[in-house]
Amino acid sequence: MITTDESMNDANRKRVRTVDGKDSTDTTMENNTSDTTELQPFTSLPFYGEHKKAVSSLSFAPTTNLSHGTYNNNSGNNVLCASASADGYGKIWNITNQLNEVNNNNNTSSEDPPNKKNKYNLPQVNNVNSTAMTTKLEPTHNLCGHSRGINDITWSTNSQYIATASDDKTLRLWNVETGEAYVEFKGHTNFVFSCRFNPQSNLLVSGVSINCGCSCYVYSSIDI
Repeated sequence: MITTDESMNDANRKRVRTVDGKDSTDTTMENNTSDTTELQPFTSLPFYGEHKKAVSSLSFAPTTNLSHGTYNNNSGNNVLCASASADGYGKIWNITNQLNEVNNNNNTSSEDPPNKKNKYNLPQVNNVNSTAMTTKLEPTHNLCGHSRGINDITWSTNSQYIATASDDKTLRLWNVETGEAYVEFKGHTNFVFSCRFNPQSNLLVSGVSINCGCSCYVYSSIDI
């Protein structure tokens, strides 16, 4: 008779299966981390962008299959990042060319020390090498229109639109390709702190702080 413990041990032992007529050892049950890809060390890259005041929010575009401005690599993919600041501006950055240059030069930032580990055994990047930031980027678009600082910036799922939430008590929807505002959403009773699209990008929600709590506003569009 096989006991429950023996059955569990058998289930966890290496199993032999046939693949293309050959025996192959399946170690999935024995070691479920064998296929895990090791995280590569992070390093600072030699370019940067600027705002006049504190940067409040940053977000990468969810998709890269975009034709944006004059920037485009051979694969047709672009790496876009949006930033928002207390200076009242949102900015769209295309870092495709810079990333391509780094990859082509195999620039692994050998001057930077390898990632150290903290007490939780997590890798750390302690310092940003400011002297290595040799290239100042120019935004492909400045999202101009808010009268006060921007608290949050977010992309639609298809990366064609950006929404911004501001202390001027408005929410704005922007065209990523042109940098122009589509809609200004008014009627918020206080500073607008946050905004998000739903996965289909036809709903937009904003979060507002009020004296006794907070409110959420939801906007719908069948055109997006």
